[in-house]
Amino acid sequence: AAKRLLYGTVDVGLPAGPSESVILADESADPFKTALDLMIEAEHGSDSSAILVTDSKKIGDKTAEHIKTLLKDISEPRKNFLEDVFSGYGGVILTENIEKGAEIVNRYAPEHLQIATSDPEKTAELIVNAGEILLGQNTPFSIANYSTGANAVLPTGGMAKTFSPVSVRDFIKFSSVVKVDEKGLADIAPHAIVLADYEGFVTHANALKLRK
Repeated sequence: AAKRLLYGTVDVGLPAGPSESVILADESADPFKTALDLMIEAEHGSDSSAILVTDSKKIGDKTAEHIKTLLKDISEPRKNFLEDVFSGYGGVILTENIEKGAEIVNRYAPEHLQIATSDPEKTAELIVNAGEILLGQNTPFSIANYSTGANAVLPTGGMAKTFSPVSVRDFIKFSSVVKVDEKGLADIAPHAIVLADYEGFVTHANALKLRK
């Protein structure tokens, strides 16, 4: 709401939508840690999403079992949120291999992505769309949210395909400053004239054609 009020006064960036998280895991992942981490963003609300993408049915099944057990010790209202997420916008997607899993991640473009594979750095090379990419199971979403220094204001709703996390650059207003010397103008003016003539902007072209 505050962002919308200031829209047009300052650059407010994207309004953050419901929280999204994906864990991309292979058979090397610890299913208990995977369950713990999959529940992190899911507790934000019933409209959050939490998805495990894995090429290992064993990891998928065991993670689901751990989540059911862990849910018993969660109090309301978080328990209700978690139950809603894992019966709606959450779950396990089983893929043929990690490469196929990465394709799904890139299509979804999640706000938060954790890579829990035997070589997370190598797997990360397959990812082009994600708000943040956390490498390995020693980097749960909560540690990134609170402690590592990365900004937790991230693009949601597939916006990670075109937008980046909030950074210091979003709070800097700048102007373009251009200077062309005499030789430079002589070199590039003919190209600018072609474009100006094509678009029918007479004075644009004249400022270059008639200049002495």
